[in-house]
Amino acid sequence: MACQGRIRSALAAALALALAVLLSGPACAHAGSLQVPGSGAGARRWMTEVAAASSQPEVPEYATDRVIVSFNPNVVSAMAAEQEGLQFQKPAGLQGAIVYKITDGEDVMAKIKHLQNHPAVSRVEPDYKVTAYYKPDDSNYNLQWHHPVIGSERAWNFTTGSTDVKVCVVDSGVRVDHPDLAANVLKGWNFVPAGQKQNDPPPKAGTPEYFNYNDTYGHGTHVAGIIGAIGNNKQGIAGMNWNVKLLICRFIWNDGAGYVSDAMNCIKLCKQEGALITSNSWGGIGYSSFLEREIAVSQDAGQLFVVASGNNGVNMEETKLYPASYKTDNMISVASSGEKDFVSSFSNIGMNTVHLLAPGEAIYSTYKDGGYKAMWGTSMACPMVTGTAALLQAGALSHGITLGYAELKSLILSSVDKVDDGADKVITGGRLNVTASMLALQVLLASRGVQNPLGEPSAASPPPPSPPPPRPSPPPPRPASPPPPAAGTYMSAGIDTAVVCGTTPLRGLGSATQSSTNGVYDANLAIDGVCTKKRMWQGSCAQTMRQGNPWWAVQLAAAARPVLAVSIQTSSECACVADLQNARIMVGSTPWTSHASAANFTLCATVSGIVRGQRKTFACAAAPGGAPPVGQYLAIWRPGPVRRALTLCEVDAVLGAAPTRRALQQARGDASTAAALRSRRLQAAPLLPLDQTRAGLYTDAALAIMKRARDEDIPLGVMDALADLQYTLERGDAGLKLRALDRIIALVDPSDDSYTVQKALLAGDAAFFIVELLSDATAGAAAAEAVAAVTRHAAPTLARLTAGPLVGLDSSVERVALNPCQSDFVDSGALSSLVPMLFARQEAAREAATEAVAALCSFHQEGKLAYLEGLVGALLQGAQPEALPHLLELLDSAIDGMEVGSDAATQQVELLLPALAAELQGAAARPTAPAALALAATVCEKHAPAAEELRRGGAVAAVARHLLQGPLAAQDAAARLLWLLARGERRCLATAEGQLGCEPLALAQVLSRLLEMAEEQARAREEESDGEGNDGQEGDASAGAALASSRDAGNAAAEVCHEEEAAQLLRALAVANPAVQAWLDERQVPVPRPGAQCCIS
Repeated sequence: MACQGRIRSALAAALALALAVLLSGPACAHAGSLQVPGSGAGARRWMTEVAAASSQPEVPEYATDRVIVSFNPNVVSAMAAEQEGLQFQKPAGLQGAIVYKITDGEDVMAKIKHLQNHPAVSRVEPDYKVTAYYKPDDSNYNLQWHHPVIGSERAWNFTTGSTDVKVCVVDSGVRVDHPDLAANVLKGWNFVPAGQKQNDPPPKAGTPEYFNYNDTYGHGTHVAGIIGAIGNNKQGIAGMNWNVKLLICRFIWNDGAGYVSDAMNCIKLCKQEGALITSNSWGGIGYSSFLEREIAVSQDAGQLFVVASGNNGVNMEETKLYPASYKTDNMISVASSGEKDFVSSFSNIGMNTVHLLAPGEAIYSTYKDGGYKAMWGTSMACPMVTGTAALLQAGALSHGITLGYAELKSLILSSVDKVDDGADKVITGGRLNVTASMLALQVLLASRGVQNPLGEPSAASPPPPSPPPPRPSPPPPRPASPPPPAAGTYMSAGIDTAVVCGTTPLRGLGSATQSSTNGVYDANLAIDGVCTKKRMWQGSCAQTMRQGNPWWAVQLAAAARPVLAVSIQTSSECACVADLQNARIMVGSTPWTSHASAANFTLCATVSGIVRGQRKTFACAAAPGGAPPVGQYLAIWRPGPVRRALTLCEVDAVLGAAPTRRALQQARGDASTAAALRSRRLQAAPLLPLDQTRAGLYTDAALAIMKRARDEDIPLGVMDALADLQYTLERGDAGLKLRALDRIIALVDPSDDSYTVQKALLAGDAAFFIVELLSDATAGAAAAEAVAAVTRHAAPTLARLTAGPLVGLDSSVERVALNPCQSDFVDSGALSSLVPMLFARQEAAREAATEAVAALCSFHQEGKLAYLEGLVGALLQGAQPEALPHLLELLDSAIDGMEVGSDAATQQVELLLPALAAELQGAAARPTAPAALALAATVCEKHAPAAEELRRGGAVAAVARHLLQGPLAAQDAAARLLWLLARGERRCLATAEGQLGCEPLALAQVLSRLLEMAEEQARAREEESDGEGNDGQEGDASAGAALASSRDAGNAAAEVCHEEEAAQLLRALAVANPAVQAWLDERQVPVPRPGAQCCIS
């Protein structure tokens, strides 16, 4: 009873307070402000809008059909709710709080009173209707029409920004002493020379001029004010963020223009300083792969890149302008709209390029003179979105969560206000809505177990994790045994350093699964980025039911990646930790669906020594060969039949760079690949530190190329082109690959007057990267074209220089001087990669591959051998049936051009014979039989020992089967080949047993058929000369014509002696073997007369 009395007293007090607020009309709104507890010195002022007329119907200040409930720990909430007439509706912001619909018709207050006495209920409240708005008291706030339109005021009810959020403004600088900005500016840099003349040197790093980012143009100050002008300070205006830390990078000159190189440096500095959001109100240039790559690198660092669409008034689906037209995932492109939500006449648009609209007309903001000014342009719309992203990040940070660029982008784009004029002009069809974005953030925070996201942020919220310092560059890979791939973005000081919880690529993937789910503890809660909630009831841990062999799994990436380390955050409950001991961390390339999947996975580490409520990182054990396990999927599995519950509060994974195809082949023990790597002629020099300006542009592997290029005094453009190639291998973006290959083709263009021997050498070095792209479905044809271009252009250049700079360069110069690029491509396995493209469905790919093969094989015997090896490999591996005839024709052409008796011919035959023997043993009716037989005949004619090798392998019997059972086209080729094989059969004639090819009766059958074909040929010629045809002998005539065709194409000596030698052999067989004679008598085959022995040896 005492408890009920206290509850009634509390309710009465709450209702009295609510009544007092309702009765305080406009007259008392200014008399005093409601101070929010815990707000400290920066207390907010709340202004409540209420109904002014008492005659209006009374509207409850809460929802009439639902309540918010949180149950005590260890209560099966679904069962308790069902028993009390409640139905689950949605989660609420409180940890464990849920909105329930009342299903039994009971009044809200009556239901609350009833539930307050329920032993399972921790807390119950109405779902109150909040109507508070927050406006600043800045003197010129009324001139900022955009804030009410985009809903800034309601968003400020949640947060007005945070000094823990860094935003980088890449523009013309900022007025450093502006009273509405100065306190929110953290630091900055300057790339505009003092004299602002074309040839003036840029400011040197570290000098006072370098740090003088004061704005003399005005544009940057205006942009910075939109993002972060100080709010609620009784002067000027209010920015989107009243509290923020602005990083200012000045690169726009007073003429309103700047340079891409300076912009790239700005982006790099912003990344290094830990700014996860950048504002870029500039552009209008043509395509720049440098700038695109820099933006992509910022994406890898988790940075959101907000950019203005431009003020050209064009549709960018037809006119591409950059950087707004780039397609990197971390970019938001912003167009301008007016107060009535019409697209501004000056704004660029693009239904597949520009993401959303934001106010950009008559925007009032800070200016370079220390005052304020209204300006128009997409330059004003861009910082609206930037400021919104910063505001969202501040809201998340107040609860200990750092949002990635993908989350920020999703929150903004999914929350736009749809407007009629934007439907066919921007991707979302809408205009920025800050309030809706903030509400979406609240839903996201609630789903991650954040307590009371609508209320005041906790004063104890931890700061965001500091960005990792720039990674030291590892030594370049050695061809014979490359080191493990470089660590991923999120690894700074090695796997011995604790991985920052919730910051790795696993965060927010949403693709986790587990063997079973205990209640609401879904698998994705282990990768939600919430690391401060360690108890199960706090709702941020994944947990299975108690079962044998429990597991948890997640897809790491779209492509296989090396897994360097895995970090696990445990629950505070001791039983949960005990069940986790001895769990296996596994990596694989196929989805994990049950504990049986372990057979297809590689062990990364075994969980041991883990402590409840703490975090431990497990380094993945190196696989055979020294490389970490590589895969697309990660699984944590506790083996054994004992029933256990697997509990994971947060899982992070440190990923390495995506391995190249060559690295994967070598990891599988591909001997030919390893040999090709060992044969690489040009070795990278040991890596030394590079200046930080350039080091930030590339991945570690690309840095090795840059280092070598710098040591050899290579022009910057060449160096960057090669770094582009290495970068594309790791990025995997099809567009980047094609553009990088275009640069290589342009690099070796002989019309370039600056072409040098160093360029040629590096172009040859590029072979090893181009080869990696040959098998790529999107870049294969372009890569083949690059092979041909590099070989065609670079080789003649070096040949002309052989007598000069190249003499004495190295011991292999004589071999490579004629065509070094051919050697590079052959060594790197280009030919074997080109062979499959010869049969590609796309005509462009076939043409490019054919040209590349021709370029590589000209005057290059090793190239011819490698090409033949590739063709033979395709034959042995089973090419597509429709490609086999063409493949055999290519082999025939390659063999036909070889020098008889040469060492190269011997090598070629040794490569080819196993494949040929296997092909000859195939069924006589195979469509490839004629081509295979003809190819074998060519080989035997060109290389006499080949016939002996085929005979030993039983080829005579196989060819005889083709002759006796195959189609007419196969009989033609078989006749030619069989005679070449039968030349050495004399020693077998007196032997009744032995190999099938030497069995007398079988050979007699073959020889008889040869003679029949000769007779058919003669008969066909007679009929042709008489002009008469015989329908009944159409097949015989065809056979004769086929034989005649074979003879026309065959060896002249075999043509003359073919019939005579067959007759001699058949007679000798009949004399030596009674069984043969009996067979001839039975068939009434006349024994031919002895003739001249012109061809038997």
